[in-house]
Amino acid sequence: MIAFNTAQPAVGFADTRQGGRNENQDTCASSETPLGLLVTVCDGMGGGPSGKLASTIAARSIIAYLNSRAATDNRIDALRQAILTANAAIYQQMENEPATRGMGTTVTALLLNRQSAVVAHVGDSRVYQLRGGKKVFRTDDHSLVFQMVKSGSMNEEQARTSAQSNVILRALGHSRDLIIDIVELPYRKGDRFVLCSDGIWGMFPEKELLDIINSNRGLAEAVTDLVEKVDRAGVAEGNNHDNLTLAMAETLDDSAMPAPAPRSRKNALIALAALIALGALGAGIYFLTKNNTPTPAETSGENNGEKTEVLINTEPENKVKQRDTVVETVEPAEEPRKTPEQEAVESDLSAERFGIKPQLKQETKAADNKKTETKAATQAKQDAKTPAKKTEAKPANQPQDAKAEPAKAEPAKTGTKETEATKSDGKIGVKSVTTTDPAASDPKPNPNP
Repeated sequence: MIAFNTAQPAVGFADTRQGGRNENQDTCASSETPLGLLVTVCDGMGGGPSGKLASTIAARSIIAYLNSRAATDNRIDALRQAILTANAAIYQQMENEPATRGMGTTVTALLLNRQSAVVAHVGDSRVYQLRGGKKVFRTDDHSLVFQMVKSGSMNEEQARTSAQSNVILRALGHSRDLIIDIVELPYRKGDRFVLCSDGIWGMFPEKELLDIINSNRGLAEAVTDLVEKVDRAGVAEGNNHDNLTLAMAETLDDSAMPAPAPRSRKNALIALAALIALGALGAGIYFLTKNNTPTPAETSGENNGEKTEVLINTEPENKVKQRDTVVETVEPAEEPRKTPEQEAVESDLSAERFGIKPQLKQETKAADNKKTETKAATQAKQDAKTPAKKTEAKPANQPQDAKAEPAKAEPAKTGTKETEATKSDGKIGVKSVTTTDPAASDPKPNPNP
């Protein structure tokens, strides 16, 4: 077992064993690079010594490339380019030595610093991130059986024990256009990153594998315990088990990149946000309803004894500002009272419009007589108050067309008293004329009417 020497907030250990094979083609390596602690596990494949050569070339190339980079470089781009450089190195080796053609290797790589953890992989070696004994992240295998798991053709336990579990879809040395899965992960203090070849995770079901890791408080003990249990289980099954390599790193602090909240806390925050949103919605509906509810005065249509009109807005707010109006109630002006003559004329016109012969002549004539009597009564009243002027007789030889000056006559006492009595009773009419003495009130007739 080897320990990682790093200045990053983490400690780590690794162990690799031959298993039941003639050669251990797995390679595990670590290095403190300018971009952080690098830990890599590569599982080589190919006949003869080619598999070990491929995994060794890959590990060395990745370490060399990252050590040549500056601390300010983008770590995701740098790790991807390092793996691509390793793939090109393997192809160069196969061109230089034709006997090594067909070799390849899987790659898992962890690049950890105080900011975050960058994880990359190609093939079926895995990386786990455990927090509080639970899995929070795991890579997807680039294998035939895992594709069948994703399509629903089998479950993970069936894939683990399948005879086709050794069919790999991606590996360094299999394609020049290599596709790499890479992701940046935040971490918390106490998180454990587990890198392992299929010789480790393929021996036990995943739950049992994680239980073994979590049963050990110490990281070194966890690495040793798991490797020894896998090796013993392989020997018990016939000692034909694969090479097994395990590397584990445990963080000593939280990353600068914030880690997502736990699911229970996340659900509580979502529920709280939903309650706040519902409360705000309810308050908005309440105030909107309150503002649009008419007051009792508006409902009755009266306000301090004055008639009012209520204008209800049914248009959107942005349109109301353009159509604001002032509603005023204007009392209709009182129409002038029509005289009987006007009413008669209007009646005649209305009747003639519809071809009806008016029958109001007698009523109109009676109204005219009444009007004449009213004028005569008013004139008599004024005459009664005004003293009568005496008229002087004109000479006989005066021409008849000459204007005669009315004679001044003394007002008749009897007529005056009669008129005042009638006025005091509030009765003004024809009676005030009939009670007057004709001799006292009428002047001498005018010879020239």
